[in-house]
Amino acid sequence: MFAKNIFRPVLQYENSQLEVFDFEDEEDELVLEVAWAHVEPVYELFNVVMQNTFFLTTSMAKSYIDSKFVLCLLARFRCQDSRERGLLKTTLHSIYREFRNHRTFIRQSINSVLLQFAYEPDTPFSIAELLEVLGSIFNGLCSPLKDEYKDTIIRVLIPLHKSPALSR
Repeated sequence: MFAKNIFRPVLQYENSQLEVFDFEDEEDELVLEVAWAHVEPVYELFNVVMQNTFFLTTSMAKSYIDSKFVLCLLARFRCQDSRERGLLKTTLHSIYREFRNHRTFIRQSINSVLLQFAYEPDTPFSIAELLEVLGSIFNGLCSPLKDEYKDTIIRVLIPLHKSPALSR
């Protein structure tokens, strides 16, 4: 149910299809998903299910939440609605927390997206939310850091500071 409702194409809306509000304090337009009333309960239900220990201990959870599922979830970070990106962040973090076997894949996938943004700045990803997920992962680490995390800092996070998108 989650995949059928959430993994949909990211549409580039025209202004007539959007609910756009212009706030004086913000430079960017706030873009709201038209189907949000339908999509939000699906995210919330999934996050409640992710807290259910019975679901997490069964093989059913492992059969549904795989690397393809994670990649589809990361692709949704291209959406324009900040509310959806916030719930995506929560969902991705809960998958990271509960499925230890996917942790390396999730970190590598986030690193790939961040590197793509660093060197191809026109990539339509919401980098702030992905950095928040990565930040919460780093906050849970103990010292000394493993080489994998040091490599992430040197090869992924530092090049983000040189991204042409930041100089605009």
